[in-house]
Amino acid sequence: MLQNKHVWRSSLSSSPAHTIAAGLFHSNTDAIKQNGCRRHFSSSSGQEQRQNEQKQKSIQVRSNRRTNLIFGANTDVGKTIVSAGLTRASLAHNHAVHYIKPLQSGGSDDRFIQRHAFPTRDQQSNDPAVDHKLTSKVLFSWKTPASPHFACRVEGQPCSDQEFMKALQQELIQISNSGNETDDGMAETRYVTTYIETAGGVLSPAAASPLNQSPRHARGKIAASDESEKSGSSADVDDDNNKLSWGWQPQADLYQPLLGQCPVVLVGDGRLGGISATLSALESLLLRGYDVAAVVFVETSENGPNAGALAEYAAGRKFKLRGGSGQPLLSLTQHSIVSLPPIPKDPNEPLHDWYASDRVSNSFAKLDQYLQRTWEGQVSDLHSLRGAGRKVIWWPFTQHANIQTDDKVTHIDSANGDYYNILTSTSASATQTPDTSDTDTTKALQQPVLERSSMFDACASWWTQGIGHGDPSMALSTAAAAGRYGHVIFPDVVHEPAVALSQKLLGPTGPGYQWADRVFFTDNGSTGVEVAVKMAMKTYQKRVGMSAEDADQLHLDCVAQVGSYHGDTLGVMNMSEPSIFNQGQHPWYEPRGLFLDPPTLGFKDGQLSISFPQGTEVPVEAITEFDSIDQVMDVPNRMIKRKLIASYRQYIDLQWLYYEHKERDTKLSCVVIEPIFMGAGGMKFVDPLWQRALMDIAKEKNVPIVFDEVAAGLHRVGVTSCREILESNPDIACYAKLLTGGLLPLSVTLASNEVFETFLGDEKGQALLHGHSYTANPVGCVAALHALDVYDSVLGKKPRTVTTRPRKLFDENQVRELSLLPIVDRSFALGTVLTVTIKTGEESGPSGYGASSRTVPLVRALRDCGIYARPLGNVIYIMASPLTSTEECVRLTDKLHQVLVTI
Repeated sequence: MLQNKHVWRSSLSSSPAHTIAAGLFHSNTDAIKQNGCRRHFSSSSGQEQRQNEQKQKSIQVRSNRRTNLIFGANTDVGKTIVSAGLTRASLAHNHAVHYIKPLQSGGSDDRFIQRHAFPTRDQQSNDPAVDHKLTSKVLFSWKTPASPHFACRVEGQPCSDQEFMKALQQELIQISNSGNETDDGMAETRYVTTYIETAGGVLSPAAASPLNQSPRHARGKIAASDESEKSGSSADVDDDNNKLSWGWQPQADLYQPLLGQCPVVLVGDGRLGGISATLSALESLLLRGYDVAAVVFVETSENGPNAGALAEYAAGRKFKLRGGSGQPLLSLTQHSIVSLPPIPKDPNEPLHDWYASDRVSNSFAKLDQYLQRTWEGQVSDLHSLRGAGRKVIWWPFTQHANIQTDDKVTHIDSANGDYYNILTSTSASATQTPDTSDTDTTKALQQPVLERSSMFDACASWWTQGIGHGDPSMALSTAAAAGRYGHVIFPDVVHEPAVALSQKLLGPTGPGYQWADRVFFTDNGSTGVEVAVKMAMKTYQKRVGMSAEDADQLHLDCVAQVGSYHGDTLGVMNMSEPSIFNQGQHPWYEPRGLFLDPPTLGFKDGQLSISFPQGTEVPVEAITEFDSIDQVMDVPNRMIKRKLIASYRQYIDLQWLYYEHKERDTKLSCVVIEPIFMGAGGMKFVDPLWQRALMDIAKEKNVPIVFDEVAAGLHRVGVTSCREILESNPDIACYAKLLTGGLLPLSVTLASNEVFETFLGDEKGQALLHGHSYTANPVGCVAALHALDVYDSVLGKKPRTVTTRPRKLFDENQVRELSLLPIVDRSFALGTVLTVTIKTGEESGPSGYGASSRTVPLVRALRDCGIYARPLGNVIYIMASPLTSTEECVRLTDKLHQVLVTI
């Protein structure tokens, strides 16, 4: 029989949401307080259990199982009328149909579907063979006829985004993973179609909840309810117990986790002025990455058909509309843009005759067939995409000899928040035995099944992710810049985004505050460091009074760290000692520097300590073990106890002296360091006291200092700039990755006025002749402005003082306990980064990239747990975004602990 399920759920007692993302079913981690610290590790589980748990969170993608998301250009444009018409057509085509109304306030749309889904009332009542093919569910409902965000406040029935998405995804998983046979075995269903009808318009508010408190949620004062008026309370935005401060977001934002799996049917506005409203709604959907498969108008008799205007807009221009996947949309306007005649004006008149009319029934039948064909084509493309990619793409940092089959390729279909939506192939279910009389159906059901899983982006998309994948505010900001500027030339040109970004970077909350005076724009971290070295070496020549002729007779080298990585352009390759990244990669590669092996930090067997390079003589009285991460990062206090820093200085001085005197024509002209955090070199955290000693010596020798903060800067390690830890300023510093929040390539090189003035002169040849076609791209500048403002507003907008305690997302006791596991050599965490070094099984190696075989099984196990990690030699790491919650990081560490125990 028909299933009509109204689900009332109160989230007042629910635990805080971690992250709203596709396939979000992350149970809250129990926090057990011990000695004032959280202890979160749960019992371990085997590989099969992990895979089964992840499978239960996956949605199977099949060509015979279609889900459409139905949006409206406005309220009262006919979404439910269109939903019922599509339901009728799908049932007539022998589909099983699931109608889901996730949010409903003051209506009964599901009952309308029940009344009009079948040609006659008699068939609805008396034909069980048809009856059982339709289910109808309302997941959350309120009686008040108002926007859900208001109705739930009035009735005191909140609904958080996490609760909403969990309920909806559970429905979709159950539908996608069920067999082709009906529950009672009466008949086989070849096709299953699901329609999800939203509430109101595209940007109408979704439900509100005190748990909706992420940066993207709207909160604030609204018209007070009767209850608040009686109590005289005000809508205090900071009071989570006040219903008026319950957070909400537009529905187009709320449904973003479904991108890729649910093509949209947009119900346009058929009224006067509806063309504009429909185009606005369409663009709002495209801006958020939705694929709009069709637009349907229920026209009015007051004006001409609006569908014709939209068809001209979609197909009559040479510039096509494109969805988030890049594919053209609405090209076949005769099928994808549908005009329906006006409905009867009398609201009490049944619509059976309207639905039964030839024009309406034929329109819905053709639309249903078109949606099914386009979905089958989309699924076919999804199946072939990995193979097609293997034939045409040359991947970075990839040995293609190891990518001989499609299963070696990861297919990311969409991303939202901290999560990827990943498609993987599995064999078709044995229960899916098709009717061999239907060739197309047989072919579709015999195709391997794709599974869509949600995985935490634990590599932060190569360390770039800042404010979350697919963030609508970022998309809107950058679209505005693209619309206003596109790209413009930059030599002796200003545009507002570039000026504003430069001021932001040099201002009180920027990394260049109180030391940098100029901003030079490049397009990526490697080129940013490349130009920094040009600046530094020229500045050194000026400082020491070296003429251009003298410089030509000398070798000007750099000081850098062993294990450093500054990029893949030739100049910065030469600033690193031979490694897998540069040796044999370029015939002109020639390491040009003094490479100092720095001491590193980590928990070993539960104790936080410094690990020194082999052969280092450590003073007996030196403090090399610490009680906390804050203690080891407290450089000023550690400098008071001079034994260790004196030892560091002695070592650096001797190495420097030896390097310059072994050949008289060599000078060390700049110091280039990755402060605190060395990423590609093995995810190492360097003792900040050692780096401070190196900086002090460089300043004494009048040698410019370059900070390569491409990876570490802008909150990656819990501070805006590592100078806040080192309490010493560079002359030049480079930023990228987190600069644009994870959206666009852009890099900046900050420099002091002294460095800038080095390039002033009467001749053009004295200027810094360096640049790129897309220098200071306005869209990238606006992305950076938006990201930096988000960091300030969420993490705290305060001037960057010299004394700053780094922010830590990962629980220190959890990190300490990881180091106690037999498989673990060391562990450490700071800011958004957690690293675990795996024992290699040999006393002296192999280590680094030569030991990746030790971590590959761990990475596979983490992916089985819903964590998309990548190996880095014998290091496993989890990198969150600066906006990821500490609760989420607790959950991730717990999963990592489970994997390390069981592998």
